Amino acid sequence: MTQEYCVNTVIAKIVTDYVAPPNYDALKEEIRQHTYGSFQWKLLDDPTCTDEDPKYSNIQRVLFVNEQSVIVQEVEMTFDSTRFNTYKIMLEDWSRVFIAWAEKRTADWDHCWDQGCRMYGAM
Repeated sequence: MTQEYCVNTVIAKIVTDYVAPPNYDALKEEIRQHTYGSFQWKLLDDPTCTDEDPKYSNIQRVLFVNEQSVIVQEVEMTFDSTRFNTYKIMLEDWSRVFIAWAEKRTADWDHCWDQGCRMYGAM
């Protein structure tokens, strides 16, 4: 069975997707209710990466929720960094990089966030 190519169908699909983009309201509301989450940092660093091993995850703090993206920042500095990495996650990619909300150790993450680079001896 072959599917017949129809230009009108292709154009209609493109116009529909453009005029009616995906609705992320429920996801944005869920994200706004949380402060810390566990994310695949390797996928955040390189969106073309396919290595989704759980060992490549760390805790990020949600800074902003925008119309089509979320801005997060590391709570603990990466070993080879001199600054806390900040990432923009497009909502369409959220399910690929998000692992779980990090609610159980909120007090620890708050301490790390408040201490910032002072945790590493910087003043």
